[in-house]
Amino acid sequence: RVFERFTRLAPARAKDKGGSGLGLALSRDIATAHDGTLSLADHSPGARFVAVFPAPEHS
Repeated sequence: RVFERFTRLAPARAKDKGGSGLGLALSRDIATAHDGTLSLADHSPGARFVAVFPAPEHS
């Protein structure tokens, strides 16, 4: 759910009154537009986001 637009989970709402819930959705869209990925990985405490992009082609 964290990558859905306008999603703000309860812990985030409790800590911060601002935000629209678009940051992770836009970040994933940007990664995808550049042939990359953005995923969520287990990490304690908190979360770890992993961005992977293809290596640039050299001519």
